[in-house]
Amino acid sequence: AKMDMSVEEAMLFDGAVKIVKHWKGVFKERGIFSLSKSVKKELMWAYYSNSHYGYCIEYDKDILCRSLFGEATNHEVKYVDEIPELRPDNLDIEIANNNGFMLPLLLGTKSNSWSHEEEYRIVSASSGIKEINPESITGIYFGIRMIESDKQSIRDALKDHDVKFYQMKLIPYT
Repeated sequence: AKMDMSVEEAMLFDGAVKIVKHWKGVFKERGIFSLSKSVKKELMWAYYSNSHYGYCIEYDKDILCRSLFGEATNHEVKYVDEIPELRPDNLDIEIANNNGFMLPLLLGTKSNSWSHEEEYRIVSASSGIKEINPESITGIYFGIRMIESDKQSIRDALKDHDVKFYQMKLIPYT
């Protein structure tokens, strides 16, 4: 594909390839923990809790961030009509500026069609399984179809912690 390009276009192409490789490396290293601000979104229960058979965990965000990721960054997802255009010129500037603008843009922007999720992301500098401090858990919301024995297992596992338990209810005609 580069054979039909001018020298200027070929240089721009090579720069874009270098930038894409850089960002692939950055993202490969990162860990992303996605949360929602609201427990009352029915679509979220359908998407992420096996159609109400699961549960939702409420966290103390400060304790969670400290225990889970240490030097993590927090991002409220920004919902937009048009996803920002990524160009070699704004990507290249960002490499020199230590990722401060580009990470929130790339990891924290979604289409308005997802705004019902009210998503919040915690991004760590490392990926992989993390241990969550049980003290960060403040509440458990049981789905309307969750099996009673599963609820009891969760209650038993968290009996020595200051955790509140809630049962979600179906609101007729919603």
